[in-house]
Amino acid sequence: MNWDSLTIFIFIGLVVYLIITRVKMYLEYKKGLTLALERKGMHEEFFGKTVLRIYLGLIAFFIVAFIYVLVNKNNLTEFYSWLLIVGVFILTFVVDLVRVKVMYTAIFNDFGLFAEQEYVRFNSIKEVNKKGLGLTSEIVTFNNKSYLLPTRVIYLLKDKINLK
Repeated sequence: MNWDSLTIFIFIGLVVYLIITRVKMYLEYKKGLTLALERKGMHEEFFGKTVLRIYLGLIAFFIVAFIYVLVNKNNLTEFYSWLLIVGVFILTFVVDLVRVKVMYTAIFNDFGLFAEQEYVRFNSIKEVNKKGLGLTSEIVTFNNKSYLLPTRVIYLLKDKINLK
């Protein structure tokens, strides 16, 4: 097996892995959504419009790059490598749109929210801690369970979260 075949095999393996993990994530999200909407007054709201725009812009950029590679195939020495690289970027960002949908959607009512397939009452939240670059935050309940949510979701629900 030469290096080109090995590289293609690794790229395809990574894309398949990404697709499988995102499909599992989406199925878990749909299961949680079904459970959440059984509660009275629950609704779903998407808070990731900026992130979605960034992803769509990157997808558009790589589609243009893909077309460029196709049009200039005679001028490129490594045509198939470029085609593979740009194609993997497109597939990665398209499949990752599932993560954007799941991570930036809040399912809540006046009394609590769904986090990681569990209903968390607002009055059971003990503390909120920002993680990493501040894009996500951890909510910790009085029974010391922790849940990871986008910081933007917590910011928009801060009037409902009564920290003691």
